Amino acid sequence: EGRAAWILALPFLVLFLVFTVWPVLQSLFMSFTDTRAKDLRTPFSVDVVGLENFTKALTDETFLRSARNTAYFVLVGVPLTLTLGMAAAVALDRGITKFRSAFRLGFYTPVVTSIVAVAVVWQFLLQQDFGLINTVLGWFGIPGPNWLGDPNWSMPALIMMASWRNFGTSMIIFLAGLQAVPWVLHEAAAIDGANAW
Repeated sequence: EGRAAWILALPFLVLFLVFTVWPVLQSLFMSFTDTRAKDLRTPFSVDVVGLENFTKALTDETFLRSARNTAYFVLVGVPLTLTLGMAAAVALDRGITKFRSAFRLGFYTPVVTSIVAVAVVWQFLLQQDFGLINTVLGWFGIPGPNWLGDPNWSMPALIMMASWRNFGTSMIIFLAGLQAVPWVLHEAAAIDGANAW
């Protein structure tokens, strides 16, 4: 059985070693060298520079700005996505009774939709002059920002788009967890004073 398992796992192991482990090791090696694009054909003919590349990166303003933007995107986007996923899961578990399957499909569809299609739709929604979001804000007398052109609003716009696209995955996971909890525990929690959340 052990030999059969290794034989069956061999195709995956070969592909994993060739296309994952080897490139990671190559990238790690290259990060300690002065590799340029012209050196890619002969990667072992480069000079080792130690931690110089890392020192340059940590003092480069462009790198630091991109690191701050990534941290902003993660620290705001991940909790927002998880919160939306939990709210949708609770709604599907308790609140929405009619057309529950249609809502599940609708909430999960953005996850499997092409990112190009999602980007085109959100570009239309976020247009400054005729976008749907700014049009709705205008109905309430609120001047809509330039979502895609203003540096202060472009990151929130990207976070909104990413959260909308990805909350379906966490919704499915949370919904599976909610439906796995026996009703006896729900009733016991209610007796202990727990609210719906």
